[in-house]
Amino acid sequence: MYFLGPNGVGKTTQIGLLVRWLEARKVRVKMAYVQCNHLPVLVLERFIIGLGRCSFYVYPDGARLINPSAEVMEKIKYFWFGLQFVSIVFLSFFRVYLPLLLGYTVIAERYVLDSISDLYWFSRDLKVNARFFNSMVKVLLYLVPKNTVIVHLDAPYETLKVRYVQRGSVVQPRGYVDVHHKFSWKLPEAVRNGGVRTVHFDSSVAGISEISNTIKETLMYVQAR
Repeated sequence: MYFLGPNGVGKTTQIGLLVRWLEARKVRVKMAYVQCNHLPVLVLERFIIGLGRCSFYVYPDGARLINPSAEVMEKIKYFWFGLQFVSIVFLSFFRVYLPLLLGYTVIAERYVLDSISDLYWFSRDLKVNARFFNSMVKVLLYLVPKNTVIVHLDAPYETLKVRYVQRGSVVQPRGYVDVHHKFSWKLPEAVRNGGVRTVHFDSSVAGISEISNTIKETLMYVQAR
């Protein structure tokens, strides 16, 4: 089972409820978290920033994020994307496919569809060749295992802004959240591996218990097939 959606929609809450429910049923569970910017990418970016080649991104709430400069990123963009791609594939094998082979039920958060959304967000600023990006996306989509239940949690941006402030986290830019909203609806339909089922929830409308119960019912239906 695989959870995706922007920060603040309730993924962690629902994962916690599902894991406890599965463990109570004596199911062997492994949790997996896969997102962009893994260790090799972070080391590269810290190295560039350490050389003084950096810029600042200002979030809507005024928080600042230090990044490698646009000039450097333009020069290394294809290497940077390749490093992201290799990291995602590597972690997908060890955090998702290996536990599946060992007989675990894997509960993944974010994973490849979320990573594709993030990479698309970066690709627009870096003007990455569309053919290169689409080829990478096609391979990443195959990393979603067969018979996966994709749980897409969403909420309106204004609701998310309130939640960000309440929990003291950075307010994500609206454009970034809109990209995740768009791709979270489109990408599950592009997954070609057999038996993949997607359920969508608006967590500003549906309650925690309602969402949790529907997720459990969907999982039991898939397992009974």
